[in-house]
Amino acid sequence: MSYGPELIYEWNRTLKNAASHRIQKVDGGDSWCIFSLSNSQMFLISWGAQNFGLTFVSRNERKILISLANQTPTIISALKSHISGAEFVGSEQIRRDRILRLTFKKTLGAGFYNLKYLVLEAMEHHSNLILLDEDESILQAAKHIHPSENRYRSILPGEKYVLPPEFKGISLEEWLDNPSQDTLKDIIGLGRPLIKSISTMSEKSQKKNLACFYKESFDKMKAQKLGKYVTVFPEILDTAITITNVEFTSKSVVLNPLLDKGVDLRKKKISQFLTKEIIRRERQIEDINNLLKNRDYENYKKYGEMIVANIWQIKHGSSEALLTHYNSKGVEFKEKVPFNTAISPSENAALYFKKYKKIKGSQERAYKLLENILNELNDLNEDLVLAMCSNDPSSLSIIEDELKINKRTIKNRKTLRKSNYPPHKRFYMEDTVVLAGLSAKGNRYATFKFANPDDIWFHVQNTPGAHVILRIGNTQETTKKETLLRFCSSLAVYYSRARGNNGIRVDYTLKKYVSPIRGEIANVTYREFKSMSADSDFWEKYLSENPQVQQVEG
Repeated sequence: MSYGPELIYEWNRTLKNAASHRIQKVDGGDSWCIFSLSNSQMFLISWGAQNFGLTFVSRNERKILISLANQTPTIISALKSHISGAEFVGSEQIRRDRILRLTFKKTLGAGFYNLKYLVLEAMEHHSNLILLDEDESILQAAKHIHPSENRYRSILPGEKYVLPPEFKGISLEEWLDNPSQDTLKDIIGLGRPLIKSISTMSEKSQKKNLACFYKESFDKMKAQKLGKYVTVFPEILDTAITITNVEFTSKSVVLNPLLDKGVDLRKKKISQFLTKEIIRRERQIEDINNLLKNRDYENYKKYGEMIVANIWQIKHGSSEALLTHYNSKGVEFKEKVPFNTAISPSENAALYFKKYKKIKGSQERAYKLLENILNELNDLNEDLVLAMCSNDPSSLSIIEDELKINKRTIKNRKTLRKSNYPPHKRFYMEDTVVLAGLSAKGNRYATFKFANPDDIWFHVQNTPGAHVILRIGNTQETTKKETLLRFCSSLAVYYSRARGNNGIRVDYTLKKYVSPIRGEIANVTYREFKSMSADSDFWEKYLSENPQVQQVEG
Protein backbone atom coordinates (compact mmCIF):
# COMPACT_ATOMS: atom_id res chain seq x y z
CA MET A 1 0.00 0.00 0.00
CA SER A 2 0.99 3.63 -0.48
CA TYR A 3 -0.30 6.96 0.77
CA GLY A 4 0.20 10.70 0.37
CA PRO A 5 1.01 13.78 2.46
CA GLU A 6 -2.61 14.12 3.59
CA LEU A 7 -2.24 11.00 5.74
CA ILE A 8 0.97 12.37 7.27
CA TYR A 9 -1.02 15.43 8.33
CA GLU A 10 -3.58 13.22 10.08
CA TRP A 11 -0.79 11.38 11.90
CA ASN A 12 0.65 14.72 12.95
CA ARG A 13 -2.73 15.63 14.46
CA THR A 14 -2.99 12.33 16.36
CA LEU A 15 0.45 12.92 17.90
CA LYS A 16 -0.84 16.04 19.67
CA ASN A 17 -2.45 13.76 22.29
CA ALA A 18 1.00 12.40 23.12
CA ALA A 19 2.69 15.80 23.52
CA SER A 20 4.16 16.83 26.89
CA HIS A 21 4.66 13.23 28.01
CA ARG A 22 7.99 11.64 28.82
CA ILE A 23 9.56 8.85 26.77
CA GLN A 24 9.95 5.99 29.24
CA LYS A 25 11.38 3.40 26.89
CA VAL A 26 12.59 2.92 23.33
CA ASP A 27 12.44 -0.48 21.62
CA GLY A 28 13.44 -1.32 18.09
CA GLY A 29 13.80 -3.96 15.41
CA ASP A 30 14.95 -4.36 11.82
CA SER A 31 13.19 -1.27 10.41
CA TRP A 32 11.10 0.11 13.23
CA CYS A 33 11.16 1.66 16.70
CA ILE A 34 8.51 2.03 19.41
CA PHE A 35 8.34 4.88 21.92
CA SER A 36 6.58 4.12 25.21
CA LEU A 37 5.18 7.25 26.86
CA SER A 38 4.51 8.04 30.49
CA ASN A 39 0.74 8.19 29.78
CA SER A 40 0.86 4.51 28.68
CA GLN A 41 0.55 5.38 24.99
CA MET A 42 2.97 3.80 22.52
CA PHE A 43 3.65 4.84 18.97
CA LEU A 44 5.52 2.99 16.26
CA ILE A 45 7.69 4.57 13.58
CA SER A 46 8.78 2.42 10.65
CA TRP A 47 11.04 3.15 7.69
CA GLY A 48 10.66 -0.17 5.85
CA ALA A 49 10.08 -0.12 2.11
CA GLN A 50 6.67 -1.81 2.49
CA ASN A 51 5.63 -0.44 5.90
CA PHE A 52 6.85 3.13 6.25
CA GLY A 53 4.97 5.50 8.52
CA LEU A 54 3.62 6.01 12.04
CA THR A 55 0.89 4.45 14.13
CA PHE A 56 -0.08 3.96 17.76
CA VAL A 57 0.20 0.38 19.04
CA SER A 58 -1.02 -1.61 22.01
CA ARG A 59 1.11 -3.23 24.69
CA ASN A 60 0.45 -6.66 23.19
CA GLU A 61 1.37 -5.49 19.67
CA ARG A 62 4.62 -4.07 21.03
CA LYS A 63 5.36 -7.40 22.73
CA ILE A 64 4.72 -9.29 19.49
CA LEU A 65 6.98 -6.99 17.45
CA ILE A 66 9.81 -7.34 19.95
CA SER A 67 9.49 -11.13 19.75
CA LEU A 68 9.72 -10.93 15.93
CA ALA A 69 12.82 -8.71 15.85
CA ASN A 70 15.88 -10.36 14.29
CA GLN A 71 18.37 -7.53 14.62
CA THR A 72 18.69 -4.03 16.07
CA PRO A 73 20.10 -1.28 13.80
CA THR A 74 22.55 1.26 15.19
CA ILE A 75 19.99 4.07 15.24
CA ILE A 76 18.07 2.26 18.01
CA SER A 77 21.08 2.61 20.34
CA ALA A 78 21.27 6.32 19.46
CA LEU A 79 17.57 6.77 20.19
CA LYS A 80 17.89 5.03 23.54
CA SER A 81 20.81 7.25 24.43
CA HIS A 82 19.35 10.59 23.31
CA ILE A 83 15.57 10.15 23.53
CA SER A 84 14.92 7.89 26.55
CA GLY A 85 13.81 10.03 29.47
CA ALA A 86 13.15 13.06 27.24
CA GLU A 87 9.83 14.89 26.96
CA PHE A 88 7.98 14.59 23.66
CA VAL A 89 7.30 18.22 22.82
CA GLY A 90 5.34 17.77 19.60
CA SER A 91 5.55 17.20 15.87
CA GLU A 92 5.16 19.02 12.58
CA GLN A 93 4.71 18.09 8.95
CA ILE A 94 7.48 19.61 6.85
CA ARG A 95 6.51 21.45 3.62
CA ARG A 96 3.22 19.48 3.51
CA ASP A 97 5.30 16.58 2.26
CA ARG A 98 5.65 13.02 3.55
CA ILE A 99 8.14 14.30 6.12
CA LEU A 100 7.33 14.37 9.82
CA ARG A 101 9.62 15.96 12.40
CA LEU A 102 9.27 15.10 16.11
CA THR A 103 10.80 17.29 18.80
CA PHE A 104 12.12 16.01 22.16
CA LYS A 105 13.40 18.01 25.14
CA LYS A 106 15.81 16.42 27.60
CA THR A 107 16.40 18.19 30.90
CA LEU A 108 20.02 18.24 32.01
CA GLY A 109 19.48 19.86 35.42
CA ALA A 110 19.55 23.34 36.95
CA GLY A 111 17.14 24.61 34.28
CA PHE A 112 19.28 23.47 31.35
CA TYR A 113 17.98 21.23 28.59
CA ASN A 114 18.77 20.31 25.02
CA LEU A 115 16.55 19.52 22.06
CA LYS A 116 16.67 16.56 19.73
CA TYR A 117 14.75 16.13 16.49
CA LEU A 118 13.65 12.91 14.86
CA VAL A 119 12.78 13.16 11.17
CA LEU A 120 10.71 10.49 9.43
CA GLU A 121 11.00 10.64 5.65
CA ALA A 122 8.13 8.37 4.59
CA MET A 123 9.06 7.86 0.95
CA GLU A 124 8.67 4.17 0.13
CA HIS A 125 12.06 2.68 -0.85
CA HIS A 126 13.75 5.96 0.08
CA SER A 127 12.18 6.10 3.57
CA ASN A 128 14.53 7.02 6.38
CA LEU A 129 14.63 7.91 10.07
CA ILE A 130 17.17 10.56 11.01
CA LEU A 131 18.14 11.78 14.49
CA LEU A 132 19.31 15.42 14.70
CA ASP A 133 20.77 17.59 17.43
CA GLU A 134 19.45 21.10 18.12
CA ASP A 135 21.77 22.51 15.43
CA GLU A 136 20.20 20.05 12.97
CA SER A 137 23.40 18.10 12.57
CA ILE A 138 22.89 14.39 11.99
CA LEU A 139 23.58 12.22 15.05
CA GLN A 140 22.52 8.95 13.43
CA ALA A 141 20.34 7.68 10.59
CA ALA A 142 18.66 4.38 9.81
CA LYS A 143 20.05 4.53 6.27
CA HIS A 144 23.31 6.28 5.52
CA ILE A 145 23.55 8.03 2.16
CA HIS A 146 27.07 8.72 0.90
CA PRO A 147 27.98 11.50 -1.57
CA SER A 148 28.73 8.87 -4.21
CA GLU A 149 25.12 7.66 -3.97
CA ASN A 150 23.37 11.03 -4.02
CA ARG A 151 24.78 14.29 -5.36
CA TYR A 152 21.97 16.36 -3.84
CA ARG A 153 22.59 15.45 -0.19
CA SER A 154 24.47 13.14 2.17
CA ILE A 155 22.97 11.44 5.23
CA LEU A 156 25.93 10.73 7.47
CA PRO A 157 26.64 11.38 11.18
CA GLY A 158 28.19 14.82 11.58
CA GLU A 159 26.71 16.23 8.37
CA LYS A 160 24.13 19.01 8.35
CA TYR A 161 20.67 17.72 7.60
CA VAL A 162 19.31 18.65 4.17
CA LEU A 163 15.68 18.05 3.27
CA PRO A 164 14.81 15.98 0.17
CA PRO A 165 14.15 17.97 -3.03
CA GLU A 166 11.02 20.10 -2.72
CA PHE A 167 7.92 19.34 -4.78
CA LYS A 168 7.26 22.23 -7.18
CA GLY A 169 3.65 23.30 -7.33
CA ILE A 170 1.07 25.61 -5.81
CA SER A 171 -0.27 25.69 -2.28
CA LEU A 172 -3.79 24.54 -1.49
CA GLU A 173 -4.68 28.06 -0.38
CA GLU A 174 -3.54 29.48 -3.75
CA TRP A 175 -5.66 26.97 -5.63
CA LEU A 176 -8.74 27.69 -3.46
CA ASP A 177 -8.35 31.41 -4.28
CA ASN A 178 -8.29 30.60 -8.00
CA PRO A 179 -9.72 27.09 -8.66
CA SER A 180 -8.70 25.56 -11.97
CA GLN A 181 -8.70 22.05 -13.41
CA ASP A 182 -5.36 22.81 -15.06
CA THR A 183 -3.61 23.50 -11.76
CA LEU A 184 -5.43 20.84 -9.67
CA LYS A 185 -2.67 18.31 -10.25
CA ASP A 186 -0.05 20.78 -8.98
CA ILE A 187 -1.46 21.20 -5.46
CA ILE A 188 1.18 20.61 -2.78
CA GLY A 189 0.16 18.34 0.08
CA LEU A 190 -2.12 15.87 -1.71
CA GLY A 191 -1.19 12.53 -3.27
CA ARG A 192 -1.51 11.98 -7.02
CA PRO A 193 -4.09 9.11 -6.77
CA LEU A 194 -6.29 11.28 -4.55
CA ILE A 195 -6.10 14.26 -6.93
CA LYS A 196 -6.93 11.95 -9.87
CA SER A 197 -10.08 10.81 -8.06
CA ILE A 198 -11.00 14.38 -7.11
CA SER A 199 -10.66 15.50 -10.73
CA THR A 200 -13.89 13.65 -11.64
CA MET A 201 -15.92 15.74 -9.16
CA SER A 202 -17.69 18.99 -9.93
CA GLU A 203 -15.72 22.19 -9.29
CA LYS A 204 -18.11 23.09 -6.47
CA SER A 205 -17.53 19.75 -4.71
CA GLN A 206 -13.80 20.02 -5.29
CA LYS A 207 -13.60 23.42 -3.63
CA LYS A 208 -15.92 22.43 -0.78
CA ASN A 209 -13.96 19.29 0.12
CA LEU A 210 -10.43 20.64 -0.44
CA ALA A 211 -11.21 23.60 1.81
CA CYS A 212 -11.36 21.09 4.71
CA PHE A 213 -7.73 19.99 4.32
CA TYR A 214 -4.96 21.28 6.57
CA LYS A 215 -7.46 22.82 8.97
CA GLU A 216 -6.98 22.15 12.68
CA SER A 217 -10.68 22.78 13.29
CA PHE A 218 -11.84 20.09 10.83
CA ASP A 219 -11.95 16.64 12.39
CA LYS A 220 -14.28 14.60 10.17
CA MET A 221 -12.00 13.04 7.58
CA LYS A 222 -13.16 9.63 6.35
CA ALA A 223 -10.49 6.96 5.91
CA GLN A 224 -10.72 5.08 2.59
CA LYS A 225 -8.78 3.10 0.03
CA LEU A 226 -8.36 3.86 -3.67
CA GLY A 227 -6.94 0.63 -5.05
CA LYS A 228 -3.64 0.23 -3.21
CA TYR A 229 -3.63 3.88 -2.11
CA VAL A 230 -4.98 4.77 1.34
CA THR A 231 -6.12 8.28 2.09
CA VAL A 232 -8.54 10.51 4.01
CA PHE A 233 -11.25 12.73 2.53
CA PRO A 234 -14.32 14.58 3.87
CA GLU A 235 -16.65 12.25 1.94
CA ILE A 236 -16.40 8.74 0.50
CA LEU A 237 -15.12 8.93 -3.08
CA ASP A 238 -16.88 7.09 -5.91
CA THR A 239 -14.28 4.34 -6.44
CA ALA A 240 -13.14 4.12 -2.81
CA ILE A 241 -13.54 1.36 -0.22
CA THR A 242 -14.39 2.64 3.27
CA ILE A 243 -11.91 1.95 6.07
CA THR A 244 -12.98 2.01 9.73
CA ASN A 245 -10.94 5.04 10.81
CA VAL A 246 -7.55 6.72 10.56
CA GLU A 247 -6.12 4.54 13.34
CA PHE A 248 -7.16 1.37 11.52
CA THR A 249 -5.71 2.81 8.29
CA SER A 250 -2.40 3.56 9.99
CA LYS A 251 -2.14 0.04 11.37
CA SER A 252 -2.99 -1.51 7.99
CA VAL A 253 -0.23 0.55 6.34
CA VAL A 254 2.49 0.43 9.00
CA LEU A 255 1.91 -2.30 11.58
CA ASN A 256 0.23 -5.13 9.66
CA PRO A 257 2.97 -5.52 7.01
CA LEU A 258 5.49 -5.84 9.84
CA LEU A 259 3.40 -8.48 11.57
CA ASP A 260 2.75 -10.33 8.29
CA LYS A 261 6.45 -10.37 7.46
CA GLY A 262 7.24 -11.63 10.95
CA VAL A 263 4.56 -14.31 10.69
CA ASP A 264 5.92 -15.51 7.34
CA LEU A 265 9.46 -15.73 8.72
CA ARG A 266 8.20 -17.50 11.83
CA LYS A 267 6.18 -20.04 9.85
CA LYS A 268 9.18 -20.68 7.61
CA LYS A 269 11.34 -21.27 10.68
CA ILE A 270 8.77 -23.65 12.21
CA SER A 271 8.32 -25.44 8.88
CA GLN A 272 12.08 -25.96 8.50
CA PHE A 273 12.35 -27.27 12.05
CA LEU A 274 9.41 -29.67 11.72
CA THR A 275 10.48 -30.84 8.26
CA LYS A 276 13.94 -31.61 9.60
CA GLU A 277 12.44 -33.56 12.51
CA ILE A 278 10.08 -35.44 10.17
CA ILE A 279 12.97 -36.47 7.92
CA ARG A 280 14.95 -37.59 10.97
CA ARG A 281 12.05 -39.78 12.16
CA GLU A 282 11.56 -41.24 8.69
CA ARG A 283 15.24 -42.23 8.56
CA GLN A 284 14.98 -43.78 12.03
CA ILE A 285 11.96 -45.80 10.90
CA GLU A 286 13.85 -46.98 7.81
CA ASP A 287 16.84 -48.05 9.93
CA ILE A 288 14.61 -49.90 12.42
CA ASN A 289 12.74 -51.67 9.65
CA ASN A 290 16.07 -52.80 8.17
CA LEU A 291 17.08 -54.10 11.61
CA LEU A 292 13.79 -55.97 11.97
CA LYS A 293 14.20 -57.57 8.55
CA ASN A 294 17.61 -58.94 9.58
CA ARG A 295 17.16 -62.64 10.49
CA ASP A 296 20.88 -63.46 11.00
CA TYR A 297 20.32 -63.84 14.71
CA GLU A 298 18.41 -67.09 14.04
CA ASN A 299 21.59 -68.53 12.53
CA TYR A 300 23.49 -67.66 15.72
CA LYS A 301 20.97 -69.64 17.80
CA LYS A 302 21.16 -72.55 15.35
CA TYR A 303 25.01 -72.59 15.40
CA GLY A 304 25.01 -72.58 19.19
CA GLU A 305 22.58 -75.50 19.34
CA MET A 306 24.59 -77.45 16.70
CA ILE A 307 27.81 -76.99 18.67
CA VAL A 308 26.17 -78.17 21.91
CA ALA A 309 24.66 -81.22 20.17
CA ASN A 310 27.95 -82.20 18.51
CA ILE A 311 30.52 -80.93 20.99
CA TRP A 312 31.97 -84.43 21.54
CA GLN A 313 33.25 -84.60 17.94
CA ILE A 314 34.62 -81.05 17.57
CA LYS A 315 38.38 -80.66 17.81
CA HIS A 316 39.71 -77.75 19.86
CA GLY A 317 41.40 -75.14 17.62
CA SER A 318 39.36 -75.98 14.50
CA SER A 319 38.28 -73.00 12.34
CA GLU A 320 35.09 -74.77 11.19
CA ALA A 321 33.29 -78.08 11.41
CA LEU A 322 30.60 -79.90 9.42
CA LEU A 323 27.91 -80.60 12.00
CA THR A 324 24.59 -82.45 11.97
CA HIS A 325 21.30 -80.78 12.96
CA TYR A 326 17.54 -81.20 12.52
CA ASN A 327 15.11 -78.62 11.17
CA SER A 328 11.62 -77.89 12.56
CA LYS A 329 10.19 -80.87 10.67
CA GLY A 330 12.74 -83.28 12.12
CA VAL A 331 14.69 -83.65 8.88
CA GLU A 332 18.40 -84.15 9.38
CA PHE A 333 20.82 -81.81 7.58
CA LYS A 334 24.51 -80.96 7.78
CA GLU A 335 26.05 -77.48 7.76
CA LYS A 336 29.50 -75.96 8.24
CA VAL A 337 29.79 -73.89 11.42
CA PRO A 338 32.63 -71.30 11.73
CA PHE A 339 34.67 -71.20 15.00
CA ASN A 340 36.85 -68.72 16.82
CA THR A 341 40.05 -70.76 17.15
CA ALA A 342 41.19 -68.82 20.22
CA ILE A 343 38.44 -70.24 22.41
CA SER A 344 37.00 -73.70 23.11
CA PRO A 345 33.93 -75.18 21.32
CA SER A 346 31.75 -74.65 24.40
CA GLU A 347 32.86 -71.01 24.56
CA ASN A 348 32.03 -70.66 20.85
CA ALA A 349 28.55 -72.00 21.57
CA ALA A 350 28.16 -69.50 24.44
CA LEU A 351 29.34 -66.67 22.14
CA TYR A 352 26.73 -67.56 19.49
CA PHE A 353 23.96 -67.71 22.11
CA LYS A 354 25.09 -64.31 23.42
CA LYS A 355 24.95 -62.75 19.92
CA TYR A 356 21.51 -64.28 19.41
CA LYS A 357 20.15 -62.81 22.66
CA LYS A 358 21.69 -59.42 21.95
CA ILE A 359 20.18 -59.07 18.47
CA LYS A 360 16.89 -60.61 19.58
CA GLY A 361 16.71 -58.15 22.48
CA SER A 362 17.59 -55.28 20.16
CA GLN A 363 14.74 -56.19 17.84
CA GLU A 364 12.27 -56.42 20.71
CA ARG A 365 13.34 -52.95 21.85
CA ALA A 366 13.18 -51.77 18.22
CA TYR A 367 9.51 -52.83 17.98
CA LYS A 368 8.66 -50.67 20.99
CA LEU A 369 10.83 -47.80 19.71
CA LEU A 370 9.21 -48.03 16.28
CA GLU A 371 5.78 -47.51 17.78
CA ASN A 372 6.98 -44.41 19.65
CA ILE A 373 8.68 -42.97 16.57
CA LEU A 374 5.62 -43.61 14.40
CA ASN A 375 3.52 -41.73 16.97
CA GLU A 376 6.06 -38.88 17.01
CA LEU A 377 6.03 -38.75 13.20
CA ASN A 378 2.26 -38.64 13.21
CA ASP A 379 2.33 -35.75 15.73
CA LEU A 380 4.97 -33.84 13.75
CA ASN A 381 2.95 -34.07 10.53
CA GLU A 382 -0.12 -32.85 12.40
CA ASP A 383 1.90 -30.04 14.01
CA LEU A 384 3.15 -28.94 10.58
CA VAL A 385 -0.38 -28.71 9.17
CA LEU A 386 -1.66 -26.68 12.14
CA ALA A 387 1.39 -24.39 12.33
CA MET A 388 1.06 -23.49 8.66
CA CYS A 389 -2.60 -22.59 9.31
CA SER A 390 -1.72 -20.20 12.18
CA ASN A 391 -1.44 -16.59 11.09
CA ASP A 392 -1.22 -14.73 14.38
CA PRO A 393 2.18 -14.25 16.09
CA SER A 394 0.90 -15.17 19.55
CA SER A 395 -0.25 -18.62 18.41
CA LEU A 396 3.02 -19.19 16.55
CA SER A 397 4.94 -18.13 19.66
CA ILE A 398 3.12 -20.79 21.71
CA ILE A 399 3.92 -23.41 19.07
CA GLU A 400 7.60 -22.36 19.07
CA ASP A 401 7.70 -22.68 22.85
CA GLU A 402 6.25 -26.19 22.72
CA LEU A 403 8.72 -27.24 20.02
CA LYS A 404 11.56 -25.51 21.95
CA ILE A 405 12.67 -23.73 18.77
CA ASN A 406 13.78 -20.51 20.49
CA LYS A 407 16.48 -20.83 23.14
CA ARG A 408 15.85 -18.14 25.73
CA THR A 409 18.48 -16.85 28.09
CA ILE A 410 17.45 -17.03 31.74
CA LYS A 411 18.74 -14.02 33.60
CA ASN A 412 19.52 -14.05 37.30
CA ARG A 413 18.59 -17.77 37.40
CA LYS A 414 14.91 -16.93 37.24
CA THR A 415 12.94 -19.65 35.51
CA LEU A 416 10.71 -18.66 32.62
CA ARG A 417 6.99 -19.09 33.19
CA LYS A 418 5.60 -21.86 31.04
CA SER A 419 1.98 -22.52 30.19
CA ASN A 420 0.47 -25.59 31.84
CA TYR A 421 -1.46 -26.37 28.67
CA PRO A 422 -0.41 -27.47 25.17
CA PRO A 423 -1.00 -25.01 22.28
CA HIS A 424 -4.64 -24.10 21.79
CA LYS A 425 -6.90 -21.12 21.11
CA ARG A 426 -9.84 -20.36 23.39
CA PHE A 427 -12.86 -18.04 22.96
CA TYR A 428 -15.25 -16.86 25.67
CA MET A 429 -18.74 -15.78 24.52
CA GLU A 430 -20.81 -14.99 27.59
CA ASP A 431 -21.62 -18.48 28.97
CA THR A 432 -20.14 -20.33 25.98
CA VAL A 433 -16.55 -21.52 25.48
CA VAL A 434 -14.92 -22.57 22.20
CA LEU A 435 -11.51 -24.26 22.14
CA ALA A 436 -9.35 -25.25 19.15
CA GLY A 437 -6.13 -27.28 19.28
CA LEU A 438 -3.05 -25.75 17.64
CA SER A 439 -0.87 -28.87 17.66
CA ALA A 440 -1.15 -32.64 18.03
CA LYS A 441 -0.86 -32.30 21.82
CA GLY A 442 -3.28 -29.37 21.70
CA ASN A 443 -5.82 -31.54 19.85
CA ARG A 444 -5.51 -34.34 22.40
CA TYR A 445 -5.89 -31.81 25.22
CA ALA A 446 -8.98 -30.28 23.59
CA THR A 447 -10.72 -33.62 23.02
CA PHE A 448 -9.62 -35.83 25.89
CA LYS A 449 -8.75 -33.40 28.70
CA PHE A 450 -10.84 -30.25 28.28
CA ALA A 451 -14.03 -31.54 26.66
CA ASN A 452 -16.93 -32.86 28.70
CA PRO A 453 -19.01 -35.80 27.38
CA ASP A 454 -21.84 -33.53 26.18
CA ASP A 455 -19.60 -30.87 24.59
CA ILE A 456 -19.73 -30.75 20.78
CA TRP A 457 -16.64 -31.92 18.88
CA PHE A 458 -15.79 -30.64 15.34
CA HIS A 459 -13.32 -31.77 12.67
CA VAL A 460 -13.03 -31.27 8.92
CA GLN A 461 -14.11 -34.34 6.99
CA ASN A 462 -11.19 -36.55 5.81
CA THR A 463 -8.62 -33.74 6.23
CA PRO A 464 -5.91 -33.19 8.87
CA GLY A 465 -6.62 -30.22 11.10
CA ALA A 466 -7.68 -28.89 14.49
CA HIS A 467 -10.07 -30.48 16.95
CA VAL A 468 -12.62 -27.83 17.93
CA ILE A 469 -14.73 -28.06 21.07
CA LEU A 470 -17.97 -26.14 21.70
CA ARG A 471 -19.27 -25.91 25.26
CA ILE A 472 -22.62 -24.16 25.12
CA GLY A 473 -24.04 -22.48 28.21
CA ASN A 474 -27.70 -22.28 29.13
CA THR A 475 -28.87 -20.50 25.98
CA GLN A 476 -32.04 -21.79 24.35
CA GLU A 477 -31.88 -19.51 21.31
CA THR A 478 -31.88 -21.61 18.15
CA THR A 479 -30.36 -18.83 16.05
CA LYS A 480 -27.49 -18.41 18.48
CA LYS A 481 -26.78 -22.14 18.52
CA GLU A 482 -26.72 -22.24 14.73
CA THR A 483 -24.30 -19.32 14.69
CA LEU A 484 -22.05 -21.08 17.19
CA LEU A 485 -22.08 -24.23 15.07
CA ARG A 486 -21.06 -22.16 12.03
CA PHE A 487 -18.36 -20.40 14.05
CA CYS A 488 -16.82 -23.69 15.23
CA SER A 489 -17.07 -25.31 11.81
CA SER A 490 -15.39 -22.30 10.23
CA LEU A 491 -12.63 -22.45 12.85
CA ALA A 492 -12.09 -26.14 12.08
CA VAL A 493 -11.75 -25.37 8.35
CA TYR A 494 -9.39 -22.44 9.00
CA TYR A 495 -7.03 -24.61 11.05
CA SER A 496 -6.92 -27.45 8.55
CA ARG A 497 -5.36 -28.38 5.23
CA ALA A 498 -8.65 -27.31 3.57
CA ARG A 499 -8.16 -23.69 4.63
CA GLY A 500 -8.98 -21.05 2.03
CA ASN A 501 -11.67 -23.17 0.36
CA ASN A 502 -15.40 -22.65 0.66
CA GLY A 503 -18.15 -25.20 1.21
CA ILE A 504 -15.95 -27.64 3.14
CA ARG A 505 -17.77 -30.44 4.96
CA VAL A 506 -17.23 -30.47 8.72
CA ASP A 507 -18.35 -33.37 10.93
CA TYR A 508 -19.58 -32.69 14.46
CA THR A 509 -20.79 -34.93 17.25
CA LEU A 510 -20.89 -35.10 21.04
CA LYS A 511 -17.48 -35.70 22.58
CA LYS A 512 -18.73 -38.92 24.25
CA TYR A 513 -18.93 -40.48 20.78
CA VAL A 514 -15.23 -39.73 20.03
CA SER A 515 -12.53 -42.34 20.78
CA PRO A 516 -8.76 -42.20 20.26
CA ILE A 517 -7.23 -44.32 17.50
CA ARG A 518 -3.77 -43.71 16.08
CA GLY A 519 -3.27 -43.55 12.33
CA GLU A 520 -6.65 -42.11 11.36
CA ILE A 521 -6.99 -38.62 9.82
CA ALA A 522 -7.93 -36.98 13.13
CA ASN A 523 -6.29 -39.70 15.27
CA VAL A 524 -9.78 -40.51 16.53
CA THR A 525 -12.83 -42.46 15.47
CA TYR A 526 -16.34 -41.06 16.00
CA ARG A 527 -19.97 -41.95 15.46
CA GLU A 528 -23.49 -40.45 15.71
CA PHE A 529 -22.24 -37.41 13.81
CA LYS A 530 -23.81 -34.75 11.58
CA SER A 531 -22.13 -32.67 8.89
CA MET A 532 -22.40 -29.08 7.72
CA SER A 533 -20.79 -26.92 5.03
CA ALA A 534 -18.40 -24.22 6.26
CA ASP A 535 -16.11 -21.44 5.01
CA SER A 536 -12.77 -20.68 6.63
CA ASP A 537 -13.36 -16.94 7.04
CA PHE A 538 -16.72 -16.86 8.87
CA TRP A 539 -15.21 -17.01 12.38
CA GLU A 540 -12.97 -13.97 11.75
CA LYS A 541 -15.91 -11.95 10.42
CA TYR A 542 -17.90 -12.94 13.50
CA LEU A 543 -15.12 -11.73 15.80
CA SER A 544 -14.83 -8.38 13.97
CA GLU A 545 -18.59 -7.87 14.41
CA ASN A 546 -18.53 -9.00 18.05
CA PRO A 547 -15.54 -7.29 19.72
CA GLN A 548 -16.81 -8.36 23.16
CA VAL A 549 -15.66 -11.94 22.48
CA GLN A 550 -12.56 -12.67 24.55
CA GLN A 551 -9.83 -14.57 22.72
CA VAL A 552 -7.04 -16.33 24.62
CA GLU A 553 -4.05 -18.37 23.43
CA GLY A 554 -3.08 -21.15 25.81
